[in-house]
Amino acid sequence: MLCEGLAKKGIDTHVVCGQPSYRDDSPSAPGYEERDNLRIWRVSTGGAKGRRSMVRRAQGYLGFLFSAYREVKRRIGESQYDAVLTLSNPPVVGLLGVSVRSKGGAKYVYVVHDIHPDILLRSGRITNGLAINLWNQVNSIIFRNTDAIVVLGSRMARHLAQQKSVPLEK
Repeated sequence: MLCEGLAKKGIDTHVVCGQPSYRDDSPSAPGYEERDNLRIWRVSTGGAKGRRSMVRRAQGYLGFLFSAYREVKRRIGESQYDAVLTLSNPPVVGLLGVSVRSKGGAKYVYVVHDIHPDILLRSGRITNGLAINLWNQVNSIIFRNTDAIVVLGSRMARHLAQQKSVPLEK
């Protein structure tokens, strides 16, 4: 909806996203689609479909990240972008935004729906200290290299400022 809205406003919008994969029986969608001001490239999730386990999700996330990185690299080589926007899901996808910003000079906007690994810690789904530390380091790289961060509300903004050292002006 966001990208369709931008395209309807006349903004040339390019999207790199994953193939549908939320359910085990998710059907494939076209790998490329073009509409007025909107181009969509759907990349593989490495064959991982479904969300029944964290391992399965991680496989899908990694498959998507590798495929999306290759596609993003190709797009940067072919076009100049003014801005790049990524969401916080799947986790660490923000690294793609950082990559586009550093290679292509585009402004980078990060839209945070979930704060990882915090949400997994609080729900008890993850306890591994090494994984948590690594995840926090990745987040730090993403937060430092954004031009703007969109959050769900003022409490989330305060949390990012207080717990993740993100400047409120971002």
